[in-house]
Amino acid sequence: MIEVKNITEPQRIYIFGSDFDGKTQSFSTTDDYDTVDLYQDGKRLNTMDISGFCFIYTEEEYQENKQLIDEDGAGAVDVVILEDFVGKISVDVRYTDFDSENRISTIASESLLKPDADIKEYLKYETIDEDEDEDDSENDQYTLDCILFIDGSFTSINKQLVGDFLEL
Repeated sequence: MIEVKNITEPQRIYIFGSDFDGKTQSFSTTDDYDTVDLYQDGKRLNTMDISGFCFIYTEEEYQENKQLIDEDGAGAVDVVILEDFVGKISVDVRYTDFDSENRISTIASESLLKPDADIKEYLKYETIDEDEDEDDSENDQYTLDCILFIDGSFTSINKQLVGDFLEL
């Protein structure tokens, strides 16, 4: 697991699944569209669509960079906003299991990241099972997912399409 943000004072946090031109992303999952699951205390809060990378910004960071958002690529991806967040946000790659009958997704493995995984690279390609084809895996009943662990508190969570968010 790799820590992405550590927030000590309550503030609004933006988790964007779209590009900010010329800015280094907080992390990348793959080189294509993907999803990221948000978990808190072992429970899935939400799943967001991303363009393969995420930007996690405080209110101040968002205000400084909002003019750089790629509006053309923002339509099909999400932004999640955490209000009054205090705590840590970390990213990891794990196997998850979806119980379709109860519509519950659970984490089914420990971290799959290599010990020297680089957050600036594609995380799903930096796993200990990297050489194994996911479709041929012995874990084929599970899904390889990138997960954001929300270790902290917030007063509300709001998810919407980035395109809709930009229209407000």
